[in-house]
Amino acid sequence: MIANLKREFAFLVTLTILACILVIDAWLFSSQPQTFDGWAHLVTMDSFAQSIRAGSLPVSWSDSVANYGYPLGQIAHQTTNYLGAVFFLITGNIITAYNILLTFILVSTVWAMYAFLRLYVGQWPAFAGAALFNVAPYRFLNTYIRGALPELIAPLFILLTLIGLVVFFERKKRIGLPIMTAGMAGLVLTHPMIFFIAVPLIAGMFIWFFWKNRSNFRFVASAAVFLFAGVLIGGYYLLPLVLELKYFYQGSAQNQIGAEQYLGVKSLITERWEYFDPTTTGIRENRLQFGFLEFVIMFTAFVLLFLKKNFYSDRAYIAFWLGLFVLILAMALPVSKFLYDNVPLLSSIQFPWRWLSLLQLFPPILLALLFARIKYVKAAIFLLILFIALVRIPQTYSKNFVLYPPERYSQTSVNIHSTTMNTIWSGVTTEYPQKEVQSSIIAGDGEIELLNYTPTKRQYRISAKEPVRIAEYTFYFPGWEVY
Repeated sequence: MIANLKREFAFLVTLTILACILVIDAWLFSSQPQTFDGWAHLVTMDSFAQSIRAGSLPVSWSDSVANYGYPLGQIAHQTTNYLGAVFFLITGNIITAYNILLTFILVSTVWAMYAFLRLYVGQWPAFAGAALFNVAPYRFLNTYIRGALPELIAPLFILLTLIGLVVFFERKKRIGLPIMTAGMAGLVLTHPMIFFIAVPLIAGMFIWFFWKNRSNFRFVASAAVFLFAGVLIGGYYLLPLVLELKYFYQGSAQNQIGAEQYLGVKSLITERWEYFDPTTTGIRENRLQFGFLEFVIMFTAFVLLFLKKNFYSDRAYIAFWLGLFVLILAMALPVSKFLYDNVPLLSSIQFPWRWLSLLQLFPPILLALLFARIKYVKAAIFLLILFIALVRIPQTYSKNFVLYPPERYSQTSVNIHSTTMNTIWSGVTTEYPQKEVQSSIIAGDGEIELLNYTPTKRQYRISAKEPVRIAEYTFYFPGWEVY
């Protein structure tokens, strides 16, 4: 027992080291890596910290972005920004906070994959699957090129939900219920688009367990209630986001998914890494790919399922995973274009290649299930580590670190979530003059004194010798009231 726990600890330590390799360059430079979304996340973390410091909780309005303020807390990803804000308040350095958050995400997600795999396989196969997941191409893309922290941490909550389902249904332990609730709530609060994408996998797992336990209705119903409870917990964020989207240009946008936003055959069967991108010279090329090794694993799993019927101990379960994989893969390919053209809800994910968030989970799972059935598993893991060392580890770097003053993150005149997320009555925020004071008297004779200020509340004392008109330099949004 003690020896087994020591090996478990050793595997987790090794996986932690492998995950930390991905952030070595971030810790070597005390500056911002050039990524598509990195600056936006840094600004949002800073803004959340300002609201927390002022006691404006939950975070809703931000006065530090979009020139005259913005309902940033109502549309920004909750999990990463609250965590990042707390790390910023503790460290006092926004770049350090970002690096801590990134390290936490990379380590926790690989731990979650290992924990999920251990429910089905032994330590060595689970380690192999988690190690492969750690260096998934889409994980690299979100770390070094997109800087998409919410998509990077979303697998943590997907896997937590799956762990809760397995623990409850397979192990018959009630602790699985709060685990699946935490997973669902975290997923909703982290990234609504990825929550939508994850529904087929979570629903598929639930249906699988429902069929196996269909004679025990109360047992199945309790799991459904706890899953739905997770969605309800995230409702404070999800519901206003859905209902108030009509106030933004994005709410009336038509389906703009282009042919280039689907995955192609080359994205699935080839592995190619580029440094230069002629359209974004400061950032590494935005290379969307599934991974050559990942393709080989999935192809091998299909071959063994159909040609070697005695290989798997539970062929039905393998077929279930492979069937889900085909379904989800189809959603990322042009073959599903007719669905995106005719189902408005689908276009809300913005990019069909976002299904890679889910697709990246399948090769590690199938690899672990394959390794659990072969005799020379340690030799196979050695070959896996060799492939990772030669092909993936050389890609663990960001392109161009730039040192900016703190003001770049604490105040912006642009909407960091793009112009399409401006309110329909405000227009382009940078076209307004830069405000120099929060309020002023613009007509009549009098004086105005600021008594109290938070991102969501302002109190003034007005001394008026005649009727006056006051300007409060804040964009309007439903919810603001004047007394």
